[in-house]
Amino acid sequence: MIKINLLSPADKTSAKWEKINNSIIFNFLILIIGQFVLVFMFLISIKYLDIENNDLNKQLENMQVQSEIREVEEIKTGIREYNKQLKTILELQEDRSIFTGVLEDFSKIIFVGVKINSIDIKPKISETVNKTKRGSNEIKDTSKMGKFDFNITGTVKDRESLLKFENSLRNSEVFIDLIIDLSNYDNKNNDFRYSMTIDVS
Repeated sequence: MIKINLLSPADKTSAKWEKINNSIIFNFLILIIGQFVLVFMFLISIKYLDIENNDLNKQLENMQVQSEIREVEEIKTGIREYNKQLKTILELQEDRSIFTGVLEDFSKIIFVGVKINSIDIKPKISETVNKTKRGSNEIKDTSKMGKFDFNITGTVKDRESLLKFENSLRNSEVFIDLIIDLSNYDNKNNDFRYSMTIDVS
């Protein structure tokens, strides 16, 4: 089979440039479409990052609010503790004038060789001889009458000092109803424990 090209040289040149132009237009359209795709993806990425940024900002705000709530709770707890301490201090201040004289008298009894470890003063609760209708003894708080339990613990250097201190307590006009813990005489460390009554009325 013989193929004969009957186009003139001018037609051949025109057809050649037509193919080139068509190729350029096609490539240009591909480039434009590619640019549109890239711009679209860029806009989607910006929107996604904006959403993520908003979520992070919300989480940060929530964390700040929770942190502030914790700080407020810690402050409230601290205030409650300070109020308790202040209440205790005020109560001690109210009773200070009452027990100042007692503690001064007690300090006069103590001598070298006697070490006081603790002093516990609390309202005296005693059983009265009055009986209720049911026949049981009535428990009465005598703190209003100015009577308190005065309990002390401590250590002395030797047994002689223990007996001397004990006699001082017995002869005191401030401390009455002395109760001696029997373990005072059994231990080797010369530790002692005494319970007494004081009347500040």
